[in-house]
Amino acid sequence: MADSTGPTVWKFRRNFRHILWIGDVIMIIDDVKSYQAGQFQRLLHVGEKATVKDADIHVAGPHGEVLVRPLFPAELPPGLPADFPEGMRIVEESGFKDHDIKHPDTYYSFEPPHKTDQTTFVVALILKGPARQEPSVERFQSENMEGIRITQAGTVTEVYVNTLAEGRIRHRNAIVEAEGWDTDAYLTALTFPQDADRTKAQNISGLFAADGSFLRRNGVVVYDSLSKVFMNASYSPGKLDVSLQGQPDINLSLLPGRGKEEVTVNGKRNLDSEVLKNGLIRVSQQR
Repeated sequence: MADSTGPTVWKFRRNFRHILWIGDVIMIIDDVKSYQAGQFQRLLHVGEKATVKDADIHVAGPHGEVLVRPLFPAELPPGLPADFPEGMRIVEESGFKDHDIKHPDTYYSFEPPHKTDQTTFVVALILKGPARQEPSVERFQSENMEGIRITQAGTVTEVYVNTLAEGRIRHRNAIVEAEGWDTDAYLTALTFPQDADRTKAQNISGLFAADGSFLRRNGVVVYDSLSKVFMNASYSPGKLDVSLQGQPDINLSLLPGRGKEEVTVNGKRNLDSEVLKNGLIRVSQQR
């Protein structure tokens, strides 16, 4: 996460950018709030050859190709924008090349359908190439949650953006239900084998949480902490690898894998990883 509020404080109350890289898909999440309502624009400067097709901008250059797909705050509809006033629009703009004011250049603007004083832009960068099979990237949403489903390389990753937990409100409950999962985390990403039952917590092969203290489903706790944490957990046969950030001292309970495994936390073997009464593993970090 990067906080760009300072350089843009003359217009923005908050201007946060989150980048979440999952395989061949890079999610860019821009959380913005202004002093007064207006027309937000999410600008894209390509610097290379670009073509607009359906809901994507295809950018190709000498070093690679990428599809740029806007997902939120509204869907980019097929056909003429005038036929879908409730959808997002792509507008071609004209400016100058980087460090070259003598030559014009085309850039693009993603524009939501309504004026507002706050919104969250979610854009997917889908990496392309002759040796890559293009991932499937879908959007879905429910009350207070924006979701992205990524299917690639035999796995499915579901990303949940909790719009109650972006930090503006701290005195209210920020718990949402995301596809049956209950959490207070701002960002959650769950990865499963493609043919696995995604309603079963035991089938999780990868877990990412940003600013969260718990995740559970149907009474099964995936992780639980008394403090908010930033965590990435990768499950593999015989090993559970955890990257953990937050307060200097953290005690966290985490769902184990399918058997006995070596647990590492931030690259070091976790000596306090005994199984608790509820079946979870205690994961600790101490300064």
